[in-house]
Amino acid sequence: MSLVIALRGEELEIVMENPLSGRAPVVRPGGGRGLRGVAERAALLGGESSAGPVGEVWRLSAGLPLGAPRGGGR
Repeated sequence: MSLVIALRGEELEIVMENPLSGRAPVVRPGGGRGLRGVAERAALLGGESSAGPVGEVWRLSAGLPLGAPRGGGR
């Protein structure tokens, strides 16, 4: 697993990668908000997120503005 947290201009970038196992994903009954929750929270802060396989890894990334939200925020 790797985690990168970096400043890119006026944005905070967070990227987490895990190797793909080749097994089917585990289904957890009554699970949490997961990736949808990450996307909703990023949007509330005026940022964005993405998740999915990239080559041999599963990548979850988020870009968050360092200033005021760009819309949709409180």
